[in-house]
Amino acid sequence: MDNYTLSDIKAVTDGVDGFGGGWMWIIVLFLFLFGNGGFGRNNNNEIQQGFDTAEITRKLDGITNGICDSTYAINNSIVTEGRALQTQLANCCCETNRNIDSVRYDNAQNTQKILDAICGNRMADMQNQINTLQLQAALCGVVRYPNAITYNGGTSPFCGCGCNNI
Repeated sequence: MDNYTLSDIKAVTDGVDGFGGGWMWIIVLFLFLFGNGGFGRNNNNEIQQGFDTAEITRKLDGITNGICDSTYAINNSIVTEGRALQTQLANCCCETNRNIDSVRYDNAQNTQKILDAICGNRMADMQNQINTLQLQAALCGVVRYPNAITYNGGTSPFCGCGCNNI
């Protein structure tokens, strides 16, 4: 009967009621005081240990609360930064897609202009060829004389101006 604590006494007396319950407290208190060394000779250590344990518990609670608070703050920071990064990535993708679409549109416009220029050049070439062929068809069967007299060793057969008499 040397090491009874208050919780042991509570467990033994819990549920005891009536007249015997009051006397039971007195007996238990008597055993507690005298059974543990009498009037606090050894109780000082137990009381001090209780205070020490309570102080350790308070400090651990403070550490635990600090860890929880900092963890909560870190989690909030990570979530906030994650959302900001997600928004930036989404905006970047949208902007990239818009830029790609713009380049595609510009390329299509430039391709159309190039095709129009090629078509115009081909049309002009074909028109020149048509004009040449029409001119050849118009002159078909027509005798053509030289437009200019070039200098050569003899007289021109086309010139009947009596120059042969000299």
